[in-house]
Amino acid sequence: MHTRVRFPSPAPVLRQIRAGNRRRRDVRLLAALLLSLGALCTATPASAQMYDPRYPVCMHVYGELLGERMDCIFTSLQQCQASIAGNPATCLVNPFYAPRPVRSDRPGR
Repeated sequence: MHTRVRFPSPAPVLRQIRAGNRRRRDVRLLAALLLSLGALCTATPASAQMYDPRYPVCMHVYGELLGERMDCIFTSLQQCQASIAGNPATCLVNPFYAPRPVRSDRPGR
């Protein structure tokens, strides 16, 4: 008579391994999510230079119709004021104006 040897089923062990892998994956996903959320919360929005340093006068346009903006494209207050023409805007001196250095014709010493 043959006696049949029965080995224990590997199913419970495989279930434990899969559960462990799932837990590890979930923890990694949670860590990545928290790291991403932290990076998003600490990031500050990029801001462009509002004032063009090449021109001494800016026109600040405001209101819903034309939108809020700063146009630094004027060489004088008179030129800016002529451009306003009844629009909701004001002219102001560009606080970041950087005049080009004057070049002298004198040779250096």
